[in-house]
Amino acid sequence: MIKLTSRRAALVLAGSAVALAGGMLPAQAATTGWRSVAKISVKGKETLLTGVDAVAKGDAWAVGGATTAKGTKPVGIIEHWAGRSWKRVTLPAAVAKKWNAESGDAFPVVGASSASNVWAFSENFASAKGSDGYLRLDGRKWTTGTLPGTSLSSGKFVIITAASVISSKDVWVFGGKLKASSSSLAFTPYAAQYNGHKWAIKSVPGDGAVVGVSEISAGNMWAAIGTPQLFSAPGEASASTPSVARWNGKAWAAAPVQPTSTELPAGASLDSILATGGGQVWIGGGATNSKGGTTEFAAELTGSTWTAAALPTSASASDYALTSMAPDGRGGIWAAAGGVSVTKVRIWHLTGTTWTSSSPAFGSSQRTLFQLAAVPGTSSVWGVGVIARGNSDEGLIALVGPMPR
Repeated sequence: MIKLTSRRAALVLAGSAVALAGGMLPAQAATTGWRSVAKISVKGKETLLTGVDAVAKGDAWAVGGATTAKGTKPVGIIEHWAGRSWKRVTLPAAVAKKWNAESGDAFPVVGASSASNVWAFSENFASAKGSDGYLRLDGRKWTTGTLPGTSLSSGKFVIITAASVISSKDVWVFGGKLKASSSSLAFTPYAAQYNGHKWAIKSVPGDGAVVGVSEISAGNMWAAIGTPQLFSAPGEASASTPSVARWNGKAWAAAPVQPTSTELPAGASLDSILATGGGQVWIGGGATNSKGGTTEFAAELTGSTWTAAALPTSASASDYALTSMAPDGRGGIWAAAGGVSVTKVRIWHLTGTTWTSSSPAFGSSQRTLFQLAAVPGTSSVWGVGVIARGNSDEGLIALVGPMPR
C-alpha cells in the first residue's frame, strides 16, 4: 500500500514538490489572461484545491483539503463563488459532526447543476471502517451520505476522480476500484448513479479507473479509462490499456472507435477527456519519454481514427500530463498540464487547429493547476490547484477571461 500513502503525500504536498518557472504574460493578461484570483489557506495546515465546477457567472464551487505536513487526516474544504468573491463554506455543526464521524476527509471533486443542487465527494483514506462519502446541498440544507460499493472494511477501496451532476435526479460519481497485487496497483472502473432516491452502481467497460468524464447531455456522456497519474511512479508506463467508454442514456459501452497503440504515443495513459455538442471529442494524458519522465499528449477523434495533436514540447525527466480540459467559449480548448514532479507547469490552448503553451505567472512561488471548469455562456474558465509560499502550501484559484459576475 505504499503508493496509496505516496498519493496522499503527493496530493497534500504537491505545491512543495513542484518547481515552476513562470513566464510573463502580455499586458492585457491583468484582466483577461490567466491570473491568481484567490489563495486559500488553513492556519497551521498544508492546503490545496483539486476540484472545481461552475453553474453560472455568479455560482461556482471549489473543493480540496488541508492537512499537516506529516500527512495526517485532511480536513475537507468547500469554497463558493457568488459573483463577488470566493468564500469558505461553514457546515452546520450537526452536519459537520456527522460528516467527520462517517467519512470526513478531503474532497477530490465537486459537481453542481444549480445553486440548489451541489455535491462534494470524499475518499476515505484515514479509516478502515468507513466508506467514500458525499455532502449534498439541496438549496435548504446540507446532508451527508456514503457511496455504494466502497466499504473499506470489506476491502472495497475506491478512489474518486470525477463527478457529473445533471439534475437533482441524475447525479454521477466516477473513479477506480483498487485491484492490488504484491508488485503493483491496478484499477477497474467505478461508477455510481443517483436517481433522486437511491444510488446504484453502474458497469463501465475498460481496464483501469475512470479518470475523466465529459457530459454533453443526460443521454450522452464520454469517459476516459486509464491509470490515475498520482498512482504511477515517475516515468512509469501505464498499468492499464487506455480506452474510451460512452453512455447512451441506458448503459455504458466501449466507444465504437478506440485509441490504439499506433495512434497514441508509447506508454500512454489517459487523464482527461472533453466532448462537445459540436461533435468534437478530445482525450489527453501523458506518455513515457526518452528522458525517464512523461510528456503530455492530446488526440482528437476524427472519423474512424484518433489523431494525435502536434504539441510543440520536448522530453524531460519531469512528469507531465494533460490533467483537465475545458472549452474556452470561443470554439477552442484550454488544458492544464502538470504533475507532482514537474519543473514547469504549462497551460495549453487550442485555437483553430494550433496548440500553444504558456506558463502563467501566479506569483513568484511554485504552483500547479489540477482541474479546469468553464463558466457557461462566457469565455471565462476557472482553475484550481496549489501554490507554495515559503514552507507552506496554499490552495490556488485562478481564472482566464473576464471576471464572471
